[in-house]
Amino acid sequence: MRYQIRQRLLTFTAHYDIANEAGEPILEAVRESWFRPQIVIRSKNGVELACLRQKLLTWRPRFDITREGLPLATVVRRMTLKPYFTVDLAEGGRLEVAGSFWEHNYQFTEGSRVIAEVSSKMWSLRDVYGVEVLEAEYDAIVLATVIAIAALNAQSKQSS
Repeated sequence: MRYQIRQRLLTFTAHYDIANEAGEPILEAVRESWFRPQIVIRSKNGVELACLRQKLLTWRPRFDITREGLPLATVVRRMTLKPYFTVDLAEGGRLEVAGSFWEHNYQFTEGSRVIAEVSSKMWSLRDVYGVEVLEAEYDAIVLATVIAIAALNAQSKQSS
């Protein structure tokens, strides 16, 4: 399935709209707390798809992804010569996320299998991501991870 993630302009917190292939908004992601970094992804009728909580006092930047309080995955930025992310799934297994994060073009893989691809429009006022999830069972985890990576990139830009 294909999605489009758009950052909203003129908001005080991180706020993203997620649309389907037809361009119809189906989900939104909103940062809900200033004190404890938390982003909640909800359907337009209020049903929670996932919640991202950033762990602050860790060696590597990290987000925990939960649904209804139950763990789905943990996203961790790995520091090597070329940064990449791992997504450790709660039921076991690991996704690797690699590519160009500054250009917002990267892939999710499990072993040699491509799970999802992400691309971005360059030269736009707000972040706009095209996300193609090739395996439907990973929709929530992929969308939450893309938003976590965007949040970490925004934090890096603010601190530099």
